[in-house]
Amino acid sequence: MVLTDNERARYVRHLPLIGEEGQQRLKASTALVTRCGGVGGAAALYLAAAGIGRLIMVHEGNTTWSNLNRMVLQTYDWVGKPRIVKIRESIHRLNPDVEVIAIAQPFTETMGSELSAQADVLLSCTPRARRSQRHLHPPPQTSGGSSDERDARDADGHPTRRNPLP
Repeated sequence: MVLTDNERARYVRHLPLIGEEGQQRLKASTALVTRCGGVGGAAALYLAAAGIGRLIMVHEGNTTWSNLNRMVLQTYDWVGKPRIVKIRESIHRLNPDVEVIAIAQPFTETMGSELSAQADVLLSCTPRARRSQRHLHPPPQTSGGSSDERDARDADGHPTRRNPLP
């Protein structure tokens, strides 16, 4: 994929780092981003800014007021409307050359199998708290006999901090 003059001008700051061939490879690449909220939205935004050729983004639900403090692709005028529509719009405002496939459904294992075959890189951006809360072992008991949720572990035995505030 040959870069246009506009693309060379847009990516001039990082072309010395990755070269024109590297930029062409990025332009020919596809990323699958599941859950485009706080982490996934920022990742998709930076992939678009860097010049990824295609983004497959999966996110369900409508924008809420509580989304606005962490979801950089959402805006106050979009509260009550489908998040994925605003996500696609925000990506295209930054870089209209990125092909965006926006899926407004919950991410499932079946969907993941189908979509991952189309992608060069996969970004699973499901909130850690949600993932771990579904698979938490009972929190360990302290010497006083009460549960301390700050020492809970997920299904794989990794520590998780469901309640980081004392």
